[in-house]
Amino acid sequence: MKGTIIDISKIILLWRGQEKEFLQYHVLRDQIKIIIANSYPKGHNKNGLEVEERTIMRYLQSLVTEHKLEKKIEADHSTYYRPVYSADVLKEIWKNQIENEKLSSVKILLPEPLKPSIEETRKMDASDKRTVDTIHDIVPGGKAPVDVSFSLDSGNKDKLEATRNILADDIVLGGIAYDFVASCQRAILNATENGYKWEGYKSGPLQIRKMVERVKTSLDFDATLSFHFDGKRLIEKYDWEKDIRKYEETVKAEHETWPSFVSGTSKTGVTRDSWIDWCISEKLYYVEHDLEVLNNSNHVIAKDTSSLITQFAECIVALKNRGKILHEGPTSPTVEDAKKHIEEMLNDGTLEIAVTFKVNTEKIVKRQKEAATTVFQETGYTLP
Repeated sequence: MKGTIIDISKIILLWRGQEKEFLQYHVLRDQIKIIIANSYPKGHNKNGLEVEERTIMRYLQSLVTEHKLEKKIEADHSTYYRPVYSADVLKEIWKNQIENEKLSSVKILLPEPLKPSIEETRKMDASDKRTVDTIHDIVPGGKAPVDVSFSLDSGNKDKLEATRNILADDIVLGGIAYDFVASCQRAILNATENGYKWEGYKSGPLQIRKMVERVKTSLDFDATLSFHFDGKRLIEKYDWEKDIRKYEETVKAEHETWPSFVSGTSKTGVTRDSWIDWCISEKLYYVEHDLEVLNNSNHVIAKDTSSLITQFAECIVALKNRGKILHEGPTSPTVEDAKKHIEEMLNDGTLEIAVTFKVNTEKIVKRQKEAATTVFQETGYTLP
């Protein structure tokens, strides 16, 4: 038989779910014969067994020579193969799948302009605004398209078109596409020798021609990312009944105590009071968490106005050490410098004092547990 007897994508699919494993030659040979037999038109009287052994051996060796398969021979002379997942092989597999399996495709528009990072060791900072604006100005206009091809198993082929339409507008998929492209941009820039990097004002004024070349370099690539999710294999192997049995007693108890819980929390009394206390405690716990998040974003919480101003001034001045606000070059402000300006902003209304709760997390957790215990003692129902 002349030429390629079956395309590489069908060979690779034989390793689905066990990509790192070696397959013994006779197993691989028999599978190839089955694929060849199934490729004949219906009613054809030939079968895969008519393919000569040496033809398959020569074909597998050609794939080894092309670095598409890895070959090893054990001490007992048994021969094993496994795929080599190089970029070229993956591209060929993807191309064959699109052509032979008639995959559906979706065009995703990336949610924001593609721009290379200013410097790979940190995120863009507020004082880089001029440079950030410049990058936006010189990046090609419009949204960059990313082509996403996918297939569904034979049992779900009827859902292919509907799935395509939903995926085309999927925000998460768009985010994955953007993150992938941005990661490739960063990798290419890191791999580019003598590439221009602007690292804040310590680097001096922005050199626009070099920045344009940086943008062009960061976009000069063609990349493919391939995922495969074998959900059918997952659900077949998972012990669903074991999970159901594990929760049967809990669910049974919840169903039995639910009427008592609803009755107890709907009328005035200790159960209702404890339930309301539990609900408030739960929300306040998250309020405390949100305040911690805000603190990490440089919002400052203090007991009085004086300590608030001092904390905020210290925070602003300390940021220069992390490259957030100020860069080397101009003389950095002192805490007293910052406090003076903050006080002026408070006086002219630029800043206003806001009132918030400061939650004691230890006490709120204790109070919530006590409320949950009371509800359980009164109704038998277990709050989350």
